Amino acid sequence: LHSGGIDSGDPGLNDPDESCSNQGLYGGPGAATSAPAYVQGFSATALNDTTIKLTWDPREMGNYDYYAIYCDTADGFIPQETNYLDMVSYPALSYQHHPVSGCFNYRVCLVNTAGYAGGYSVQDSACAGGGTTGFQETPSFANRLEQNYPNPFNGHTTISYSVSGNSLVELRIYDTAGRLVRTLERKNRNAGRYQIVWDGKDNASRGVASGVYFMRISTGEFEQSRKLVYLR
Repeated sequence: LHSGGIDSGDPGLNDPDESCSNQGLYGGPGAATSAPAYVQGFSATALNDTTIKLTWDPREMGNYDYYAIYCDTADGFIPQETNYLDMVSYPALSYQHHPVSGCFNYRVCLVNTAGYAGGYSVQDSACAGGGTTGFQETPSFANRLEQNYPNPFNGHTTISYSVSGNSLVELRIYDTAGRLVRTLERKNRNAGRYQIVWDGKDNASRGVASGVYFMRISTGEFEQSRKLVYLR
């Protein structure tokens, strides 16, 4: 718990920092890799000027104890004791940060009854107005394609992007030869930040080979590409 070395998102079979064997009260060399899987479906939403609500997907029943919640104003922050916010007992699926004013980034992880902390959720953010902070209740967004996480990945990876206004968003995966591998998204989006998961499969639902791929977003007036690495 409170370790920046624990993976965020789903590391799959690829555990680059070997955190599967060094987390929780009983971590260390040779420890049993019994930590919970990472928290999925995490979302932060401003309910009003003083309250931000955090939600996440339900988990199958198990020997779980509580969810640990982290909060920081820095984008891409590393969860640690100094930004630990609170805990909520399992099997809760939400938490309300109140009272709060301003813009904050959040992550959450699940801790089991043996003291093992699972992987952190992907980061999500929200802004609450309140008082005279000057923040608008609805934040503005810049066109941006974020680096997928985890990367490299095996199994699944999460891709986040933002659009500044209503637009047709096309998000595609290409191989190094420029051939289309997968169309992940093609839909109209309002201004905001969105997430989509790629499962390492092509448009025919076949698993792709290990290697380097490129994700490319296009909105008509904005294009950006980033490299991602798939390991089988």
